[in-house]
Amino acid sequence: MDAPPTYTSTTSPGTQAFSYSGPPGYPTHDPPPSYAFPQTFNIGKNRTNAPLVSSAQVKGHLALLHAFAKLRAEIDTLDDNTQRLLPFIPTDKDRRWAWFVGLAVDRFSVWCDSLRPGDSLSTADDFLPPLDVLMVWHAYMLNPGWYAEDCIRIPILRFLAQVTPIFSSSLSSNLESILAGEPSSARLNSWQTRTGKAFQPLEDAQRHQLRDVRCPKCCYPLTVPYMNAEGTGYLQQDFQTQCMRSSCKNVPKITKFVLGARKIAEDLARSETDQVWFALAGSIRTPQNSADLERGKVIKQRVLQQIRLKKPESTEASQDWTVSIMEKNLYKIRHIRDAMAARMPAEGGTLYAQSPISHRA
Repeated sequence: MDAPPTYTSTTSPGTQAFSYSGPPGYPTHDPPPSYAFPQTFNIGKNRTNAPLVSSAQVKGHLALLHAFAKLRAEIDTLDDNTQRLLPFIPTDKDRRWAWFVGLAVDRFSVWCDSLRPGDSLSTADDFLPPLDVLMVWHAYMLNPGWYAEDCIRIPILRFLAQVTPIFSSSLSSNLESILAGEPSSARLNSWQTRTGKAFQPLEDAQRHQLRDVRCPKCCYPLTVPYMNAEGTGYLQQDFQTQCMRSSCKNVPKITKFVLGARKIAEDLARSETDQVWFALAGSIRTPQNSADLERGKVIKQRVLQQIRLKKPESTEASQDWTVSIMEKNLYKIRHIRDAMAARMPAEGGTLYAQSPISHRA
């Protein structure tokens, strides 16, 4: 039997010899043109004279968002020992996060109430509150219109606007290093002295498991748990409590909606002697004027013409007027909003028919 024929790298049985010289060439193109990011922009009829955000601010903001995400992950994965120290903490991750944010909002409120004029001279290293409070502060500023008006209108926030530059300027300077390291002793001392609370939120949650609320009628302080086995704690979905004083036996169960009704009623009953604080939420800030007090005055006068909101002739005290508004509207926040909106056709009834007022009034 004859041996098979030999083959080479360029031949195979029954084919012609060939050679391979690589893929075909492609036409070359010119490199893309260089691009310079614009330094000014048109915003409406105006033109900026510089970039609105620097790369350093973007970097600082990303570091802040990363810190928030890391905080959320820590709360989602609490160890068994921590959970044992926090009775009734939700097992569902979303509910647990809602509980944590609720605590952070309370801590933010306490901190805001501690602010004083001289705080605007502080540095970020020594002044910024804990991360959970920074998160609430940051979320608040995401609606700059409401934030700016509230800092003018609400007494507890009167100094918040003055310290806002400390937070905003840190975005382009040292916020990333502040978040990455341990808090300075001055920062710890500032927080603890102002608030009487632990710097770490979970430690604070272990120490403070009760909260004070006031009866919407008599203002008597009531102590309620943040969480309880019945699901009626302050930070739980079915929160409710009751004032047991004899003068309040006809008051409905106290819920978040009833407390919200009290806030709106207080705003309505606040007199002009309180200066800008008399104004209603959403009534003084316009695109042309950040504090149009005359507009706020006109709107409030118009709203108070509604029969269910009018000041009783027999009283001078704002507390009595506040209670009158709640009683005439059955302690229902929806009824108060509807009464306010009914007097606003010229301004647009939706100004006081929207739910945000229940939280901001």
